[in-house]
Amino acid sequence: MRNADTDFEIEEGEYRFIVDMVRKTCSWKLWLLRGIPCAHVVCALFHIGEDRKDYVEHWYRKDTYLNAYKYFIQPIPNMKMWPESNNPPVELFEVKPMPDRPKRCRRKEKDEPRKKKWGKTSKKGAKMTCSNYH
Repeated sequence: MRNADTDFEIEEGEYRFIVDMVRKTCSWKLWLLRGIPCAHVVCALFHIGEDRKDYVEHWYRKDTYLNAYKYFIQPIPNMKMWPESNNPPVELFEVKPMPDRPKRCRRKEKDEPRKKKWGKTSKKGAKMTCSNYH
């Protein structure tokens, strides 16, 4: 639905979105975040018969891309060929090791008693029988 000359109210199911063509805003906020018209804006543009490409931000256009990359980028020479500089050299910071996780098996003190393992027996020497024939 058109609201004045530049505002639209777009219904999508049970939701309504307000599109302002002068401020280039939609209540869904996607046009503001991306710079590319959302579906609600495209619906309004279709209604008034304007091209959606005119409402896309300039940095998404093909001519802007071609202008940015029209110059040939020279390769960087080897580090030995760099000119000497009077600036102080960049000093590396000291790398500190990150703290480790606690050890899984703690080393016990000499006088600390050993913990008994209850319920665990080895299969070595255990009598095994078949459940069908015993």
